[in-house]
Amino acid sequence: MTSNLTARVLPYLPGSIQGAGGITVTQVGTVWTVGTPPGFSIDGSGNTTVNALTVTSNQWQSWTPVFTAAGGTIGTQTLNRARFYQIGKYVEFYIDVSITSAGSSPTGDLLFTLPTTQANFGVIGTCAGRDLTLGTLVGGHIDGANHLGHIGSNAGATNVMANNARIMVSGRYEAA
Repeated sequence: MTSNLTARVLPYLPGSIQGAGGITVTQVGTVWTVGTPPGFSIDGSGNTTVNALTVTSNQWQSWTPVFTAAGGTIGTQTLNRARFYQIGKYVEFYIDVSITSAGSSPTGDLLFTLPTTQANFGVIGTCAGRDLTLGTLVGGHIDGANHLGHIGSNAGATNVMANNARIMVSGRYEAA
């Protein structure tokens, strides 16, 4: 990645200027050089790294979660969309899944695999969304100990894995 800096060179500003965060601007004759602080870089794809924290230039990435039921067997499902982004240890995700066939008496939460390795302890995140078919809210948590996301109904005993259900949730968790 190349950037051009155009500056008006003033004869009474020779030498270097040290800015906040270690950025250095140096003048030699009519040429100015801008140096980057330690721990800061931008690669050829536009990914920025600051002190080992990498932010990708194309933040949203797709992934294919695997869905199961806490009890019983979930039937046929269609993944409409699943995407995530990660900044450091923070992961944000979005899932849109249609369950066309409930299967063999699925019970409990709808479970799903996560796009990145998560921290390995207790409840490390949450998710919330809507069952578009029933018009009810759904919620869940990210289980670090068992490495799964959970989605359950906020409507009491209503199962989120009904025939023709469409579940859309977003959530966040701590990565390893």
